[in-house]
Amino acid sequence: LGPLILVLVLAVAAAQWRDLPAVGGALRGMGIVAGALVLSTAIKLAQGLKGNAMGLPLAALFVAVAALAIGWLRWPLVYVVLGLGMLGMAVAWWRVGE
Repeated sequence: LGPLILVLVLAVAAAQWRDLPAVGGALRGMGIVAGALVLSTAIKLAQGLKGNAMGLPLAALFVAVAALAIGWLRWPLVYVVLGLGMLGMAVAWWRVGE
């Protein structure tokens, strides 16, 4: 409960003071760090795709489609993750059944 309250207080503070140059710079820096952490985790997890039912090429295609949908088409993240997640599970289930 404590960490949740802390994050909520920080979110309210950031929303209230986001127009200040120092706060805006800090938020951009945190965004870059979060992106680097996600990329690092993705690289670590990609090593396990060698034995996966989908395989690395198909998984890379899903990553490219997700990046295109979120980054270029500006689709909401939740819909892209849910849609591609369901499609990925269906493809993996189909390939395991072959």
